[in-house]
Amino acid sequence: MNNIKLINKVTIVSKLTLLVSFTGFVATLLMSYQYAEYFSLILQVMAHILTIVFAAIFKVAVVVLMAATKELRAVSSVDDERAHYATT
Repeated sequence: MNNIKLINKVTIVSKLTLLVSFTGFVATLLMSYQYAEYFSLILQVMAHILTIVFAAIFKVAVVVLMAATKELRAVSSVDDERAHYATT
């Protein structure tokens, strides 16, 4: 039961990380290309670097979410099997 709570917490954190990293990725892309003339060269360089960083964070969050979902399904299926054998 404690494992399920941990997996649910990891799922929530990874979804929030996905949201924040995607928002940051889009913001830095806009800073880098669409609205570059409004920002100094230093900010443009930082935006280019942060674009890569936010993309990497997004990818890691996706992998964590996939692993947590797989683990949650595995735990749920084991619990379902135990419940099935307990009733028969």
